[in-house]
Amino acid sequence: MKPITCIILVIILLSSCGEVELTTIELKQKFGAFLNDSIKTLPIDYSASPISKTIQHNLDQYTYLTEVKSEKLAFLSDGKFLTGAIVQPKETGNYPCIIVNHDINDSLNKINIASTVNMLAPLAAKGFVVVAYNQAGTGGSEGKFEITQHTKDLSKLIGYMKNYPTVKSSQIGLLGINSGSYINYLSLQKNKDLVQAAINITGLSSTSIDVNSVHNFYQKHLADENNDIGLQTTSFHNTPILNMSSNNIEEYQVNTKNFYEQNKRAQIDISSEHKLIKNRILFSSNNSEVIDLIQYWFTNHLFTKPNIAQMP
Repeated sequence: MKPITCIILVIILLSSCGEVELTTIELKQKFGAFLNDSIKTLPIDYSASPISKTIQHNLDQYTYLTEVKSEKLAFLSDGKFLTGAIVQPKETGNYPCIIVNHDINDSLNKINIASTVNMLAPLAAKGFVVVAYNQAGTGGSEGKFEITQHTKDLSKLIGYMKNYPTVKSSQIGLLGINSGSYINYLSLQKNKDLVQAAINITGLSSTSIDVNSVHNFYQKHLADENNDIGLQTTSFHNTPILNMSSNNIEEYQVNTKNFYEQNKRAQIDISSEHKLIKNRILFSSNNSEVIDLIQYWFTNHLFTKPNIAQMP
């Protein structure tokens, strides 16, 4: 069966309708009780989201959906119910895992069907298990956002993915987007033995709403010179980190100066590269340059000895 035909069949399973966001109580009922420390999943129906119309009108851009299995995800962290999504190749096997730290501290930035289709699925089609979760207070996740607890929640997820049946436990990477890059550094300090590589996509975002969110986040957490988030530590200096930013970053009103200064200080002994991207929107399914870089970095550092000279 041709890929486009498969996509059409996926879309017409149910009539297209607006994506209905369930409450935390409704989600907990759907996932059921957690008998032990584990991740629970439910199938995702693309047709239950406005993204289905976009797919219908751009079938050639979404052929990767035929290669992956997308599911809603839930897990417990300190008794707190958290939601997200997991996307992995349909072909049976064990794969390296990418955990996405998406832009945080904004209720509009959540993992839903659209972000799963556009952000997680393209990477999964490249041969990765890709997972992301909603911070406390968004997308059905319980609790209130607090950066220290958020980092603990991520550490919990890293531990779960290490033991996930389709994940190669020694091949886990972190992908931080905008303010999620900050969480990458905090997480690397706590999980240096579990995370083998990281990518930071910083200082950019795709909408004016996101830009304001990132600007406020950096000002709140990074403007104070004394708030260096422990980047002087050597605990993650052996972790290969790729930093990506736009070459037209000046048109964005995002204050990243302090972030980059700390980043530079921390990288004295870090295996690190910095890549400028010629695009306003860095991370999306149609930005093949960024997708290729992500695939290259994680394939190179999770599978084999790095060869920076061959970077796309």
